[in-house]
Amino acid sequence: MKQLLTILFLAFHLFCFAQTTINIQEVLIEAEAEKDAIGQQKESGVSKIVISAKSLNNFGHHSAGDVLKRFPMMMMQGPPSFNRNVMMAGLDKQFQSILINGERPAGGEDYRDLKLDRIPIDMIQNMEIIYNPPASLGADATIGSINTILKDAPDKKFISSDLSFDYTSTHPGINPEFTVSLGNRWDKWAAMGSYSLNNFKRTNLNAISDGEIHGTEREELNVWIHGFSGMVSYKPDSIQTCKYQTFFSVYSEELDFLSDIKRRTKGGLDIAADTADDDKLRILHTHNLSYRIHKNGWDWNNSLDISQNIDTKDRWRWRSADSGTEESFEDENQVNTELIAKSEIKHPFEWGNFKNKLTGGMRFSALNRNYQRMVYTKTADHLFWDDIEDGSYLLKEYRASVYLSSEMTAGNWWIHPAIRFDDDWGTYDTYLGKGSIQYTSINPSLHSKYRVSPNFFIKGDIARQVSRPPFNLMVPVDKIKNKKETIERGNPELVPSTAWNLGLGLEKYVETQGFISFRGFYSRLRNVIETHEVGIDDVYGYRILQAVNVDSGLVWGMDVDSRLNLSDWGATGWAVSANVSWMGSQVRDPGTLELRRLNGQPVWTVNSSIDYLNTRRNFQISMGMNYLGERITAATVSDGSTIDALTEKPFLQFDSRIKYFFAPWGSIYLNALNLFNQTIEIRQGSVSESEIIGRNFVVGVSAYF
Repeated sequence: MKQLLTILFLAFHLFCFAQTTINIQEVLIEAEAEKDAIGQQKESGVSKIVISAKSLNNFGHHSAGDVLKRFPMMMMQGPPSFNRNVMMAGLDKQFQSILINGERPAGGEDYRDLKLDRIPIDMIQNMEIIYNPPASLGADATIGSINTILKDAPDKKFISSDLSFDYTSTHPGINPEFTVSLGNRWDKWAAMGSYSLNNFKRTNLNAISDGEIHGTEREELNVWIHGFSGMVSYKPDSIQTCKYQTFFSVYSEELDFLSDIKRRTKGGLDIAADTADDDKLRILHTHNLSYRIHKNGWDWNNSLDISQNIDTKDRWRWRSADSGTEESFEDENQVNTELIAKSEIKHPFEWGNFKNKLTGGMRFSALNRNYQRMVYTKTADHLFWDDIEDGSYLLKEYRASVYLSSEMTAGNWWIHPAIRFDDDWGTYDTYLGKGSIQYTSINPSLHSKYRVSPNFFIKGDIARQVSRPPFNLMVPVDKIKNKKETIERGNPELVPSTAWNLGLGLEKYVETQGFISFRGFYSRLRNVIETHEVGIDDVYGYRILQAVNVDSGLVWGMDVDSRLNLSDWGATGWAVSANVSWMGSQVRDPGTLELRRLNGQPVWTVNSSIDYLNTRRNFQISMGMNYLGERITAATVSDGSTIDALTEKPFLQFDSRIKYFFAPWGSIYLNALNLFNQTIEIRQGSVSESEIIGRNFVVGVSAYF
């Protein structure tokens, strides 16, 4: 069936004939957005990629992760159309910072991470991948930052809407999805609002075998996502601007799990019945109030952010055990509330050919994390619970930051030195006792850009980055995970991971909407946080996992990235993009004390896409390819026993989209993910797993007025 891909690519050439220009609103908006994104990337002295609405629309539907995984050094955890956690350069999710409008939302769940399926893609204006952020941008970004920028004040009145239906080959039925956005500007006022509803159902089927015993794990998922974003701006004069922005997301998930197989703690499989019912509800709301004064070159910005993340999870489980049928109930509730106050002032200076923009800022954040988790276990025929485990805690965390930066321009040089001081402190309270945390860090950075010609640049950067330990890894409580049959044990001795990152890149911009870039990086990490097995629990028989700071680590890599509008060379309507990333690393295994790669880091990722727009026939075709190389979790030693290496085989996915513009203001489209029905293949020792993902299709109609 893969031969079909080659045929489709060749067939595209048959459509290359003279075209006429028509006024298709969506095409014009996407073209302007793409031109603006590449312009931002070109003008920036920092190495970053700006993802425009065109890329988001082509291959993103449920989650921004569907789009992010197609860019250099980017990987996602989770099957296609269900991408949640970001991994940059193969590092786990706590080593990068996920932002909304430049700030972290409250909480960030256990790993300080924001799951990207919380943000409906229709609410995103653009995204920025910043590979080595300057000190002025913030901390908790050992390997990089991803900034999600929501739709902002419009220049004129607009209304847009989209209605679609989702279908996956592993689950019967279709699921509705809907979004509507509207905005306007009146003299001194501007306002914008957007509402989105997404529903999708999935069946994940995992076939497991050790050569002698065969079984399956089956998950039935039903997900609803409601999202709302809004903005009101008031500009009384040419000096002042007041703005209020809000984002609200409700994510609900029902999961039914059924299995006839059990993994042995020491390896291999057993026949055992296992069933579970999960209910999750996640509510996130953020509010930002800002006031800006711009006068005589001075730019003073003040903002106050208040955000709250409410997360509830209930899980009932029944499984076979030596004593009979075991029943368990996991009850988890957490409320994370955060306040951020920020003040920043900028002032440019100019002496002849030398320009300098000084920036100074202060930032204070206060986080209250109330985490309640109880796990109850008993034999099914017992009246009362046999075991009750309390994994609850109350965490209060504060951070005060001061930063100073300078952006100097002289001739063809742009130089951006910056320094940031962070002071973190806090307390935690568990049923076992109380404790405190205290970190202080000084993080300098230096970014530079040299203009070889108007469209050719050399960029270099060096920066010290820091990432605080994830919440659940540092607070000394046990988090029992019945589904995975593991216990995650907190380690209060953890310290932040730090890194010195070096980067060097070349960027060549071509005509109006294209570029070719090369970037290499080298990162020396200290106190890398990795989770390893420390024993077997006497009560549950589960593996105990605990995070530790390993000695040090090295991460390196390089990538080649390109986006080209072939219309500039006479191939009207054609655009292509491609990138290749190569990565390496070295850390010392805490179990074997031997040097190895980072767990889960692939050597290669490759992405490409081709897009064809025919304005004579009013249609657009896009096709993309995403390749993720082999990923290995290394063998290690735990409690005197060897734990076999886990290998996830290379994964190759093809996606496509076809769109027909039936009017200047409207279109219909068909999206297809995982066209060739690839499966995820995993092997650990004698046990092999094959996860059936299925194909996903979305058909819809969109309008823009």
